[in-house]
Amino acid sequence: MRVLFLVLALFLFVNSAAAADIELSWPVACTPGQNCWVVNYVDDGAAKTSPKDFTCGDMTYAGHDGTDIAIKDHKSIADNISVLAAADGTVERTRDSVEDGNGTASDLDASREAKNGCGNAVMINHGNGWETLYCHMKRGSISVHAGQLVHADDKLGSVGQSGMAEFAHVHFGVMHNGKIIDPFTGLPPQAGCGVSNTASLWRMPIAYETLIPYAAGFSNRVPDTNLLVNDTSSPAHISVTSHILGFWMLLYGVEPGDHIAMTILDPEGKIYVQHDSIQDKKKIRIMKYVGLRTPNHPLYPGTYTGKATLSRMLPDGKVLRHSIKNAVVVDEAKLQQP
Repeated sequence: MRVLFLVLALFLFVNSAAAADIELSWPVACTPGQNCWVVNYVDDGAAKTSPKDFTCGDMTYAGHDGTDIAIKDHKSIADNISVLAAADGTVERTRDSVEDGNGTASDLDASREAKNGCGNAVMINHGNGWETLYCHMKRGSISVHAGQLVHADDKLGSVGQSGMAEFAHVHFGVMHNGKIIDPFTGLPPQAGCGVSNTASLWRMPIAYETLIPYAAGFSNRVPDTNLLVNDTSSPAHISVTSHILGFWMLLYGVEPGDHIAMTILDPEGKIYVQHDSIQDKKKIRIMKYVGLRTPNHPLYPGTYTGKATLSRMLPDGKVLRHSIKNAVVVDEAKLQQP
């Protein structure tokens, strides 16, 4: 047992020491928690049947070997959000021929058949055995070539949804001597989650987030999750003659037992509709909606405010709570011109 302990200690020491060879800048031109979100971490679970992120949380899936950094929706791909080199190095290889999909089952099947799951990608060699990989980039956006020297924060291309991607994001992978490394610990996944004496590779601290509401808005019809994933914009105005007034929210990282409260307030600040629910299963991404049909619940001109509050009881008894809200102006019906 003592020998096993010493071997494990040496293993952790060597790999933590290796982390000093490289520091990583954030690989997307965005602000984590504001206009981009880590939605899947490296699977550091010791058992293949029990995937866990580096905190022993559930923000991952079995065998996931990178960090998924998501942007708000497919429509945002048109904004050409830059993917950046995480450190100085030499471009090893690139691919820029895979069309961006919409995350449908047929898109994913086609990518699987073509064996281009990483989509449009760049791989960089940083020396001392370190490499980084950037997947699912926008077709036609790759701005570097094999053999090119790059520096940290140099643009490589733009965020896309190419390859096997259910949503617009960058899959960021880190390897050392050919082995996957979790950038949040500096260790390989086999070390397991929650291991002490770990050393993040990030140059600046990156907050761990879960239960993430990232978009919310109003609709005059029952929303379609697939449409919202493509476009999360919300109308500024809705007609007083609309047959439905609804408020929707998209969130990442929901777990069983999470409490979700959704409310619409009328122009006088009174509750127009309210609904509370308890989540029954783990979901990486989910849409929640509350609304009423207006024939029995008339609308009045003015500003309606929607708010969603998410709560989770933590093991230490504390409560994790996040909220998101939006507003819409209900306008008077306009007379039709003769």
